[in-house]
Amino acid sequence: MIATAPLRSTAWKNYLKNTAEHLTTSTQRVLAANPSPSWPPIRLLSLEKPSDLAECAVGCDSDIGGASNAALDTDAEGKGRFWGTLRTSVPEEWKRKLKEGESARSGYAGFRTKTKTRLFGVTTWDTSMRPYLALRVRENSPPKRGPSSSGYFVNIQTDGPIKTDLFQHRLFLRTPGEWETVVVPLDNFVLTNSGQTVKKQIKMMREKIRTVGISILADAAGGAKGRREREEGFELGVEWIEAWPKNELERRAKVESGAEKSSVEEKQAEQSVPQPAQYHA
Repeated sequence: MIATAPLRSTAWKNYLKNTAEHLTTSTQRVLAANPSPSWPPIRLLSLEKPSDLAECAVGCDSDIGGASNAALDTDAEGKGRFWGTLRTSVPEEWKRKLKEGESARSGYAGFRTKTKTRLFGVTTWDTSMRPYLALRVRENSPPKRGPSSSGYFVNIQTDGPIKTDLFQHRLFLRTPGEWETVVVPLDNFVLTNSGQTVKKQIKMMREKIRTVGISILADAAGGAKGRREREEGFELGVEWIEAWPKNELERRAKVESGAEKSSVEEKQAEQSVPQPAQYHA
């Protein structure tokens, strides 16, 4: 297909925009080369309004013949909502193609930021001075029926030589139904390829982060061909993903510590001072 003039114009504008962003980032790196230990967080993903959805790509096993489905949209608050249904049924076509000793797995979905191209390669994030990945998320999945080992994962792709390499870390959520900030050290991520852990681990190229995203796997603990087929709905609220420096983590910890202390002091004051009757409109 031959690109029309409007299409070429749009593509050219995107190239120039991404190139300008790259030059701005490079300039900021030079200007930031000072002895100060304080660094600001880097916003890698924002899902705080509908227009932010265009920055992400969504996929699941149905893209290659599976039965799961997934979507990324916004909720009533305007925040990101990653949701769908995982189905672990393995298509017969997959089974016929298996070699001796091989197994097939199904029941997965995910989304990630789109790769941004520019005149000279792709745009990446430099997180070399920010050793933590922070995510503002909320588990909204319906109550699970019976035993389930599904789980969310955080995924990072770098601008390395093997494009199918993916650094992963399990995303553990502690307060279902409530927004929470999860912080994971970037050094704790594990290198994987095609869903399998790579035996020879290498250090993440943190100065060239290409994409970030979240996925869910129906059998997070691993599984084999022939396991019981099941269907499971999921929903995860996502507001943002950021790379944090150590000083940001310390600042947040102090704020939360101060809030907890203030809450305790207020509670003690309430217990020692007579309170008026509450009024409900």
